[in-house]
Amino acid sequence: MKIKLAAVLLLSLMFIAGFLGVPGVVDYSKADDTEIHHMDDENISQPSQDEYPIEETAGKEAENIQGIKEPTENVEGGPEPDAVASWEDNLTHEEEPLIQNGMEAPEEVRETGKIAYLTFDDGPSRKITPQILDVLDRYDIKATFFVLGKMVDKNPEVMRLTYEGGHSIGNHTYSHDYQVIYANTDSFLEEVYRTEKAVQNAVGDPSYITSLVRLPGGSHAEYKKPTVKVLEDEGFKVYDWNALNGDSEVDKPTGEYLYSRFKETYRKQEQVIILMHDTDEKTETLEALPSIIEHLLLEGYSFRTLEEYRID
Repeated sequence: MKIKLAAVLLLSLMFIAGFLGVPGVVDYSKADDTEIHHMDDENISQPSQDEYPIEETAGKEAENIQGIKEPTENVEGGPEPDAVASWEDNLTHEEEPLIQNGMEAPEEVRETGKIAYLTFDDGPSRKITPQILDVLDRYDIKATFFVLGKMVDKNPEVMRLTYEGGHSIGNHTYSHDYQVIYANTDSFLEEVYRTEKAVQNAVGDPSYITSLVRLPGGSHAEYKKPTVKVLEDEGFKVYDWNALNGDSEVDKPTGEYLYSRFKETYRKQEQVIILMHDTDEKTETLEALPSIIEHLLLEGYSFRTLEEYRID
């Protein structure tokens, strides 16, 4: 009897506790499913950017290309560290300069013994030549400039800038007028020496003489053979080219076209002499130049001027 009474009493107490909702007693069988899901969501980590819908990530790469800004400067004149990091992080692989402000080339660049000679004809010009010099300085590269005497007289300060920058200067005649320079060999020599005098005046060195000559249009035509012979007899070295960027082939070429023409013509030769032009109309040449330089660097080329031409 006592056992039965105890059992009844225990059941009564449990019933009363459930009815009153005593704290700490939870019946999970009656819990709302939405409450369980909400509790679990609090512990779920946010999706990675790769898991975002395509619409949200579309255009990110385009933003990196079009939205690059120069790093801001702090009060003391130096770049803000965070701003610099953000600016560099936004660079795409294609845009990132191979060498920045004279820093060392990346480890993947290895010299192979191949040599590239960058050459520019028909300058010096007032606008484009100084910008080309800036690009060359950024990569610590010296080039060869085959100048026209009439342009030297027109832009002597740019000629002096080229000379003081340690670049080689070649003679490309005074006028570039075929009817005059190829009338006879004496006429050609007269133009060469007139240009030589213009260069001496521009650089402020009356003893300066260059041995480098490039014939307008190149030296391959049969009617130019006597001119080449006379120049060599005078102690000059005549240089043509074995690659080009095509900046005089078509009207208003794009930078992409010039880079493509360079890749078609350089053919990974052991020594490549690249023909380009630095007149003020050749803005695309300036645009394509960094791509050409970086392509050659990645192929293991080193750079020299034609005064350092290696004769195998």
